[in-house]
Amino acid sequence: MKKFLSSAVVAAITMWGVSLFADAARVDLDATNDGVKITASKVPEGGTADNASWMDEAKNSQYIHTGIPATGEWKQSSFSFKADKDGKVTIKLMGEWKPKDPANTEDLEPVWILYDDVEVKGAELKNGGFDGGFEGWTTYGEPTHVADQGHKKPGAMKVWHNSPALQEITVKAGQEVTISFWFKTAK
Repeated sequence: MKKFLSSAVVAAITMWGVSLFADAARVDLDATNDGVKITASKVPEGGTADNASWMDEAKNSQYIHTGIPATGEWKQSSFSFKADKDGKVTIKLMGEWKPKDPANTEDLEPVWILYDDVEVKGAELKNGGFDGGFEGWTTYGEPTHVADQGHKKPGAMKVWHNSPALQEITVKAGQEVTISFWFKTAK
């Protein structure tokens, strides 16, 4: 009986570890500059959309981070949110990071994600197809415009957590905003 329980615990931890360290796309919303409270009204299918528990209580409700499992194949996802007042919200296209070796969680590597065909309903977004390179987007770190790996057209944006692409949109109080996008892991 003890051997069976030990095996079950090891299997559960192994499964949890695999999901914990899986490749993931991440699209964050940051409304802290204008103090706009944002609430997820639709979570990405198969993913998560949560407030920023690492921030203080006021800013926690002004930030949403998502996590969506990613593979090497193009996949579409979307999520929606509402704001409590008119203001600016920054969309951050990112990836995550993961341990190079699950047994050593200190040695991390980036999870690079390609994004393309980003669309926003309920607000205006510029250059969501990345056919204009970085035009309309702010970046830092080392994101890359990839001219030959897009979803339908050539352009795509290659990013990860420390090398995101950002764009500010203007939202209206109570109006639902839906962000949809295509993504896949980048090699």
